[in-house]
Amino acid sequence: MIQGTYTSFEEIDRDLKILKLQRQIEEEKVKLAVQNTKNELYPTNILGGLAPLLQKVAISLVAKKILKKLDYGRKVLIKRKRLRLRSLFVLGTGLRIVIRTFFVFFALHSFSNLVTGSKGGYHIV
Repeated sequence: MIQGTYTSFEEIDRDLKILKLQRQIEEEKVKLAVQNTKNELYPTNILGGLAPLLQKVAISLVAKKILKKLDYGRKVLIKRKRLRLRSLFVLGTGLRIVIRTFFVFFALHSFSNLVTGSKGGYHIV
């Protein structure tokens, strides 16, 4: 396109205009490349690439916390059931003691009636 030898000033001027326009085009390409690089290095774009990874990490942390809460709740329920069973056991033990005491008392009373020869029964004074 550009010749090595020129025969007139118009040919030189035409080639100079072409070169000037090509230089301006290349300058605009460089400006555009710099602008694209700035946009790619902008923090939101950098984090935008990390967003799926961060999202997965956040979801896993939340899920882990929820599972811990559920596990804690399950343990609390188990503990409450154990306490209920223990209280029933204690209540049952208490009832057994009362029943044993009653039978012991009844047996002693019957034995004392046998020894003393009384007919039994309770006397309210």
